[in-house]
Amino acid sequence: MFRRIGLAAALTAACLSAMPAWAAMLTKPEAAQIWIARNRAFLAVAQTAQPGEGNILVRQRAACQGLFAERMKIGGLVPTWAAEGQASFCRAFDGFAGGFGSKTPCGDLKTAAGYFAKAKPFGDSEEVVTVSREMVSLIDLIRSAARESGFRKC
Repeated sequence: MFRRIGLAAALTAACLSAMPAWAAMLTKPEAAQIWIARNRAFLAVAQTAQPGEGNILVRQRAACQGLFAERMKIGGLVPTWAAEGQASFCRAFDGFAGGFGSKTPCGDLKTAAGYFAKAKPFGDSEEVVTVSREMVSLIDLIRSAARESGFRKC
């Protein structure tokens, strides 16, 4: 019985640690473009907001859907600051929505800004740095709006 459990655990670990075939086919420039596109989607939510529009936090949270799977797809091809910046950014919106992902959404935004501020080109793309700076500006804007809405620690 214990041998079966050990075998099952070993097989599960082997499957989870194996790199999927499609991940091996990606190049660093392709991973950089995927990363840039995701951040452009985050930025588009704020840039397309209409005055008096409903909760922009809901739209931003929706833009975060699928981030985990995308990180698995490009994992290892993007720097830690890039992956963690996006994760912290999205975790903040889960926290604002009362989700279980974050107890301190303002802290997550601050962490995300710190990661994006560390931006260096990767995947032969200078655009990564430009997009990261835009993300820091967006985060500053969100934190300011959150403070005005009663999140004093933002």
